[in-house]
Amino acid sequence: MEKSYSLLVFIRARAQPFHFIVDKGDYNRLSNILGSSDDAGSRGFFWCDTCNGKSVIINLEAIQAVRFLWDGPFGAPEQEIRGEPIEIYLRGRVEPINADTDSPESIHDFFSQLELDPKVFPFPNFIDSDGEDVYVNSSEIDLVIAPGELMEEATRLLQKELEERPLAPKPA
Repeated sequence: MEKSYSLLVFIRARAQPFHFIVDKGDYNRLSNILGSSDDAGSRGFFWCDTCNGKSVIINLEAIQAVRFLWDGPFGAPEQEIRGEPIEIYLRGRVEPINADTDSPESIHDFFSQLELDPKVFPFPNFIDSDGEDVYVNSSEIDLVIAPGELMEEATRLLQKELEERPLAPKPA
C-alpha cells in the first residue's frame, strides 16, 4: 500500500485545521520551507496540488501550525468535480468567498502571481464566470482552494499556446 502524505494546516482565526493529502514532493517542500533558517513568513505563498483534485495556495504568514502526517487515519481521497467553486479564505473572515471562473488561465495566473511575489502583485486578479475581474488584496489572503482540474486545463492551454507560438529566429 502506498503511503499517503497528509498536511493538517492550522490557519489563524479558523476553528478547524485544513486537511490536505499531497504527494511526497509537496510534503517535503513545505517541510523544507518551514524548517529553513530563513524567515518562512517572508516567503509569501506556498502552492501545491492535492491528491483529491484541488489546487491550494497558502499564505505562509497565516499558518499557525502544520502537522505533517503520513499513513494517517484519513480515508482515500475521492476525485472532486470541476463544478465546485474557488474558495478564498481571507484574514478575519470565518466563511470563504466563493467564486467560479470560466477562465482557467486567469486563476492559474492568480496563483502564479501570489506564489512569485505578492509585493509585485499586491492585488492579483482573476476573471469570474460572469467575465468580471475579481481583485484580492494578497496580504489579506490566508488560503485559496481551486479545483485542480482548472489548473490542469490551464496547463494544457498554456502548453498548447507555447507549442503554437513561432520560434524567434536565431541571431546571426
